Amino acid sequence: SLYFLLRFHKANVENVQARIGKYPDEVKKRDGRYVVKYLPLHTALMYHATVEVVMLLINVYPEAARVDNALHLAIQRNLLSVVKALLDVYPEGVEERYDGRLPLASSLQMGGTDDEVLTLLAAYPQAAGDKQVDSSGSDNPDAESETLQEGDQLLSPLPLHYAIIEMRSQKVLNALLDAYPD
Repeated sequence: SLYFLLRFHKANVENVQARIGKYPDEVKKRDGRYVVKYLPLHTALMYHATVEVVMLLINVYPEAARVDNALHLAIQRNLLSVVKALLDVYPEGVEERYDGRLPLASSLQMGGTDDEVLTLLAAYPQAAGDKQVDSSGSDNPDAESETLQEGDQLLSPLPLHYAIIEMRSQKVLNALLDAYPD
């Protein structure tokens, strides 16, 4: 199956293309053997398929970009070309949270490159003023490492705070400040 190829073999673009040519519907089917049922695009991202394989899967079935936080998976891999491709086919993905974080905050926290951060910021500048929330959608006052305390008031960190903590470049800091000067 396509999943087996992506998960257990070092899938190259020729093998994946041949498999999709023979079984075109596999690219649209979720893997049903596990609790979390992923599409092949997500499996490829999780199992470190080559950028060429990931791009092939996006091109063959771009709708997969809309499912199960594909953008966040690409951010975890620090794959700028894939991040851009996912934004091209599903620009709204930049506004979707995963574990309470928008893609911009995820990129800053997971060591995304400056180019990746700037790409995400350009795609959704409002994210610079977004406070991280937990996965339920509410502020997360219980997570001490993710919350700054000022007296009795709890303040959720902004992407700028993560950029400072991660010692990001002046270019990134300036871009975040320009996008959210408050």
